[in-house]
Amino acid sequence: SLRRGFAYSSIGLVAAVLTCALPDRAQNAGSGSDELKMQHTRPGTAITPGASLWGKFLAGRYATDILATREAADYLLEVLKADPSNVDLLGRTFGILVSDGRVAEALPLGERLIAANPAASVAQLTLGVDALKRGDRSKAARHIAALPAGGPNILLSPLLTGWIMIAQGDANGALDLTRTNLDLAQLGLLRDLQLAFMADVGGNAQQAELAYRQVVANPARVSLKAATAYASFLTRNNRRTDALQ
Repeated sequence: SLRRGFAYSSIGLVAAVLTCALPDRAQNAGSGSDELKMQHTRPGTAITPGASLWGKFLAGRYATDILATREAADYLLEVLKADPSNVDLLGRTFGILVSDGRVAEALPLGERLIAANPAASVAQLTLGVDALKRGDRSKAARHIAALPAGGPNILLSPLLTGWIMIAQGDANGALDLTRTNLDLAQLGLLRDLQLAFMADVGGNAQQAELAYRQVVANPARVSLKAATAYASFLTRNNRRTDALQ
């Protein structure tokens, strides 16, 4: 469905943001160390650290440096079990889990991270999107409202809030919020496409038609996704001939 298609697109956007928000790449962990003797390897190559927690921490840092996210997450999780109150380690482990696609494992860490630091933007965003996917609109709204101002949240916060409002039946409010905020960000194409999706899902065919026309007005910027969405809209509104054009 159109609603499900947008949900998957949104998660893709969020995943890109989360990837950019990962902890800084670690410095070389010291291949000559007695604790950690490793060759610089490609992502996914087995990493064998020493048995100590310090060795596992260094292995996790090194794996992060070479983008071996699965191994990095595994090692840092072991260290976190021994030092559960370390907020910096908690945040690093959470970010690596999300980057590796292990969101279900990351969610409990995200709850702990937010309890320790409510300004943890990536954790708030991840838990908010998860709640929205599960239909828990009130929890999603709380997490989105807690996002710090600025940065990518200028875009993500109004978009996610708008879709929560759509789910709550407030299509007009969602359209006004999205139009206002994306106008300020000067994101014309994204604004028009999101307005079209929101109006379509919210049952406002007139607004959806206007927004879809704005999207396809310039052939140079029309994506396959946008064209397909507009054709689907026309077909569902008994305009199959227009859709085929």
